[in-house]
Amino acid sequence: QDVLPAVVGVKTKTLSGEILEGSGLVLTSDGLIVTLANLAPKGSAFSFFIDGKWPAFQILKRDLINNLALVKLERGGLKSRGFADLQKLKLAEPVFLVGTDFAASVSSTTAPQNTVNAGIITAFNENLIETNIFEKKNISGSPLFDIEGRVVGLTVIDEISGGRVSAIPINLIRTFAGF
Repeated sequence: QDVLPAVVGVKTKTLSGEILEGSGLVLTSDGLIVTLANLAPKGSAFSFFIDGKWPAFQILKRDLINNLALVKLERGGLKSRGFADLQKLKLAEPVFLVGTDFAASVSSTTAPQNTVNAGIITAFNENLIETNIFEKKNISGSPLFDIEGRVVGLTVIDEISGGRVSAIPINLIRTFAGF
């Protein structure tokens, strides 16, 4: 429950009409968030959902190599989470992801629901964290947390491998965001 307020829903309609859905992470209480760059392609129509609202926003920058996008929501008073220390990360450490599931909405007026999945870290380095988690829902970009609720990374779901979840490590996110 403590990490739910730090999760942002991302919904995008691309120029070709494709609908992309996923999640992001609140970095600062004044509305700075990070999500996956492939959820926020240039020229698309975006919306971000947090705390029952769809606030206005500005896309600040994208890093297509590391698949990150930095966004400023026009909303304050948001809850953020601390960052895990990747130097202390261990194999088989328990982790969990929390994402926004738009498919759980029964209509366009119903708010999306949060969803959770858990597992362990199976491999990691400074560029990638691998887990034993598999996810079928469209929740890429969901924050990955350690057992104490600190952010370990931002998830990427590989549909080709049946939904295997890996994560962009928090150290890359921090560097990208200037922290």
